[in-house]
Amino acid sequence: MIGVIGPADSTALALSVAAEVGLADVVVGRSYASVETSLGLARELDRVCQVLLFTGRVPYALARASDSLGATLRYVPHSGADLYRTLVHLLRAYRGELPRVSLDTIQPALVREAYEDLGLEPPRHILPLEVDGDPDRVRAAADIVAFHLARFQAGDVDVCVTCLGEVDRELRAAGVRT
Repeated sequence: MIGVIGPADSTALALSVAAEVGLADVVVGRSYASVETSLGLARELDRVCQVLLFTGRVPYALARASDSLGATLRYVPHSGADLYRTLVHLLRAYRGELPRVSLDTIQPALVREAYEDLGLEPPRHILPLEVDGDPDRVRAAADIVAFHLARFQAGDVDVCVTCLGEVDRELRAAGVRT
């Protein structure tokens, strides 16, 4: 069995893809509202799954750090396609003018490459998910919220782009455009 763990929208998408390719009977999903609960879901699925697939790097990093799981752990990485999709949405929302943004989670080199590929100046405010470049240590959601909030409140950015639902909810609650 393969267990899929992530927020409800990501988990539903993964299960849909599994069904499309004929794997619905070997894939089971668990969704969380808060990433902190993902380790408990992973422990539950670990009893019956040989592989646990996380829809993001934060729950994956939490699971890896626990050293209590026997299943093989994997995650779905963000790609340049994710960033291009976001940029298209921003261009549509802002009538063809790309707003000043802060970004998290997507690797700074990937962000710079995408912007330069489009002939645009890359954003100055990019927060890597990893703490000090360590792929096994990720920033807490509160730290990511603080990063974006500081940039927005200082007037450095118009929009904060995050790949984390929990961060998005916190920023919106604070009146930040995401």
